[in-house]
Amino acid sequence: MSHDDADRPAAPADPGPLDGAPAWWCGLVTLLCIPVISNVVAVAAVLVYRSAARERLTPTGAEVVRRAANWQLSLLLYVTVLITVHVVVLASGAVEGASFLPFGLVILTALGLLVYNAVLCVLGAARASTGRLVAVPLALPLLR
Repeated sequence: MSHDDADRPAAPADPGPLDGAPAWWCGLVTLLCIPVISNVVAVAAVLVYRSAARERLTPTGAEVVRRAANWQLSLLLYVTVLITVHVVVLASGAVEGASFLPFGLVILTALGLLVYNAVLCVLGAARASTGRLVAVPLALPLLR
């Protein structure tokens, strides 16, 4: 071993096949609670991970990432629609004199989706790390 070799860091070992769990962890970015923006960041993170890890994913890992990406894209769509409805209702003046419940359901639904997303991301990542899949009933099949 020459002196030059001692100064050079060792090459990182190949981590082997990936299980896709980080795709679910990316979804926790939505906990920043910046509507739509945090959703866009989460979608971008999942899609970047999907692109970068595609070659090393196990078949189950590829399905994990597909499900995580479909859920984050669906969540972005749902939150965008809810925010749009909220703004339209506010702009129309329909809330004057109205009780909280009809109007507040939009906000409560968005908060419910935030909690559902947090639980789903943790559960999805935990299952993916053991080679199992999680069912995502609210996800639209946007990616194949």
